[in-house]
Amino acid sequence: MEVHLLGYMNNTLQTGVGENSAMGQALLAFSYLSLFLSISAAMSSLVLTDELGEVPLRASRSKDSLRYSTYDEPSDKLLTRFNGGRCSWRWVMWHWLFNLVTGYVCIIVQLVLYVWSSEQSVGIKGAVTFIAVFSSLPLFDLFLPSSINRTISAASPGPVAA
Repeated sequence: MEVHLLGYMNNTLQTGVGENSAMGQALLAFSYLSLFLSISAAMSSLVLTDELGEVPLRASRSKDSLRYSTYDEPSDKLLTRFNGGRCSWRWVMWHWLFNLVTGYVCIIVQLVLYVWSSEQSVGIKGAVTFIAVFSSLPLFDLFLPSSINRTISAASPGPVAA
């Protein structure tokens, strides 16, 4: 999808805003950034999927598997226990998360910049900006400390009994 946007924006910049303007340079920069960051996040997710997919096999071959009938641990503990001592998955996980979030933000910024540079209607500009902010709200869950999340959850009322 990003490649199509990049091609479309290149054509539009040549005829509209102009490649040499600050807005045109920013659009191209965000286009290329989001393309490379998204590709990198996709490759990192494949490596993580491969690592997580091999946990059951490694667990079945482990001597620990005979002592326990189930493992109730987070995936990072399981990976540490059954990954043969390899800790490379940690930096791959952080690499994936950084590229995924940064690529997402670049795509949102790119689309908002494009709409603001090409649309004349203030209503469309405002609507797109509102949708961009609204669609980015789930990202804040990644950065809220877990204590704030628990406080918010505890303060919200539970299901109402009938």
